[in-house]
Amino acid sequence: MTRIAVVLAVTGTLLAGADSKPNFSGRWELQPKDSESAPDEKAKPRVIEVIKHEEPVLVIDRTIKRENGDMRDVVKLRTDGVAVENLLGNGAVKSTSRWEGNKLITDGEMEGAPPLREIREMDNQGRMIVTMDYKS
Repeated sequence: MTRIAVVLAVTGTLLAGADSKPNFSGRWELQPKDSESAPDEKAKPRVIEVIKHEEPVLVIDRTIKRENGDMRDVVKLRTDGVAVENLLGNGAVKSTSRWEGNKLITDGEMEGAPPLREIREMDNQGRMIVTMDYKS
């Protein structure tokens, strides 16, 4: 299993629901020095996520900026366990998301790729921590 942890900081307002599940709405930007996404600082892309979170729907508009060009995708998730399908790159990713306490767990599969688990949570500094586990 390969694990990658990235830290994103918000530019905007952080909201928390009444049941203490975080509302991830806002503009988030990857914090390379706090992330494990690549061993070489220069290789880390600039990642920006603009999230609109209205329970149970979470929409992530992600832009990845690299030296050789930008990549943009929009991912729609449901936090209530209802399966969704998103087109990313050359394929469809089928996923389900659910809350475990204050962590949003998303399990996804794409044909020809190992299963992925993504965990989104807030740390005590108001940063969003995204941990991705690729199961091989």
